[in-house]
Amino acid sequence: MNNARIWQRSFASTLAVITLAALAAGGVACSATDTVGSQPTIVLRPNGTDGIVSLVGSVSPDQTNPDYMLVGASAWTWSGSPGVQHGYLDFDFSSVPAGAPVATAILTLTGVGTSNDSLFAESTLSGSNATTISRVTSAWDEATLTWNNQPTTTSDGAVVIGPSTSPDESFDVDVTAQVRTMLSNGQTYGFAFQLVDETYYRSMMFAGSNNPNADARPQLTLHLTGDGGAAD
Repeated sequence: MNNARIWQRSFASTLAVITLAALAAGGVACSATDTVGSQPTIVLRPNGTDGIVSLVGSVSPDQTNPDYMLVGASAWTWSGSPGVQHGYLDFDFSSVPAGAPVATAILTLTGVGTSNDSLFAESTLSGSNATTISRVTSAWDEATLTWNNQPTTTSDGAVVIGPSTSPDESFDVDVTAQVRTMLSNGQTYGFAFQLVDETYYRSMMFAGSNNPNADARPQLTLHLTGDGGAAD
């Protein structure tokens, strides 16, 4: 039996254990499935209570916003004072087996806005709301994160989404390069959101990990290769 077949069977067994454990716990924080004849897949999605998300703003630089209902970035005014917001999003990667080779990683973000002139939507009121999603390179805690103590990020593998075509547009974002690096160096600190042009009034907001609608929460889908190597 070759090494590829051994890896596939070992990985399938691991997936089965993860899936049964998740079902037994009644949680949906992470689900994992293995489909015969296709790439093994792991889906990470918070269950509404253990989501790792925060939104910090320059207007209140010492304020924490853990478990925020939205995630994204904005440039707006608050009581006449201009400011910007940066969002941070992470997932629990503990269910991803060590050494699992990522072929593709897709971050699904669901739009929930209703008006182009709303801070809580995807607004292009003053221009493009194109947003950079970058990899976080230092640890952060949603309970203590503020504008003044934001973690470090890197432009390596960063992607730009938008501008939005509607206040509630959803995106499937290819974050393969970022996730591969996270898993290879053990720094699974998630993603940062920042507008490319931080001129108010514009925003790029999506449903956060603690959104009451489970189907709207951010999702990270990892498609894995079966040969122990990453796909091109």
